[in-house]
Amino acid sequence: MGGVFGITLIFPLDTAKVRQQAYPHYKGPVDVIRSMVREGGIGSLYRGLLSPQAGFGVTFAISFAGYGQGTRFFRDGNTERELTLGEMTAAGAWAGLLQSPARQVFERVKSVMQVQKGGGGGDKAPYKWSGECVVQLVKKEGLYQGLFRGLDATVLRELPQFAVYYPIVSFWEGREGV
Repeated sequence: MGGVFGITLIFPLDTAKVRQQAYPHYKGPVDVIRSMVREGGIGSLYRGLLSPQAGFGVTFAISFAGYGQGTRFFRDGNTERELTLGEMTAAGAWAGLLQSPARQVFERVKSVMQVQKGGGGGDKAPYKWSGECVVQLVKKEGLYQGLFRGLDATVLRELPQFAVYYPIVSFWEGREGV
């Protein structure tokens, strides 16, 4: 619940960042937010929020399961054996790799919802909700290009991120499991 609350709280800033990256005419995040509220109302700042909210639990569940699988692999049945830093790093990298496809889908939908504008000017959303966005992306671009475009970059980001995340959390908490 903390993660969902955090995502909701900072989402307008994420939307402003994505808009600035996609549309260079904005002068900064405040300009993006003012423009969006003026053209589409406060709700336009939260367009695409359902995707990361739904994805937060899914991606972390995959990550935790992947890290657990990796640690069991290295322990080879000996649950008392402490893992080396290298083993924790490899298990974390495995977790990052496993959760990358799910993370990619949720981020792709979020970004499309944040950036795309409907026809007729203004800031009206082209899709009513994230589910409609998924269906239309697959119809228009196919499954892989529609939902997994950018997966290679996501893997390149997530693999080292989780390779570092799990060992740090393990040492911080004074134990190997998370």
